[in-house]
Amino acid sequence: MKDPLTRLLDRIVSETTDEFLEMLLRAMSMAFTLSKSPLNPIGALDGYHEQIDDFQGRYLFQAVGGANTSAVFDRGQMEVLDDPVDDWDINVMFSDNKALRDFILSDDHDVMGAIFENRVQTEGNLNYIFKFAFMARDLLHRFNLDRFAR
Repeated sequence: MKDPLTRLLDRIVSETTDEFLEMLLRAMSMAFTLSKSPLNPIGALDGYHEQIDDFQGRYLFQAVGGANTSAVFDRGQMEVLDDPVDDWDINVMFSDNKALRDFILSDDHDVMGAIFENRVQTEGNLNYIFKFAFMARDLLHRFNLDRFAR
């Protein structure tokens, strides 16, 4: 049994990771919206929306004891939901919150390595996870934030 301080730290990390995933998803949604606007004020976003123009996909992200967030892409629109979607195309389950952070922030973004090491489990079509990984990394790259990745 964990001592109270360890439980508190685990909870803080869990909630921070929940917020990180939701922040990333909401930033992606906002970036897609700004990118397709004729008044796009951020040049780095030019063309970003083209990645989802004809895309439909339903994602469920889960971490053991932590994150439980959904993202729905529907022909140029992205919606972030705090609740799990039932009819997902891919369910991405992280073994823990560290696996979630490492997966999103890893420098080499080794999706298959994380799966083979059982840090990430998936159900559904793996193409969706590769698409998401590309979109997330592309957004970070456009703002030169990928340099902070591990």
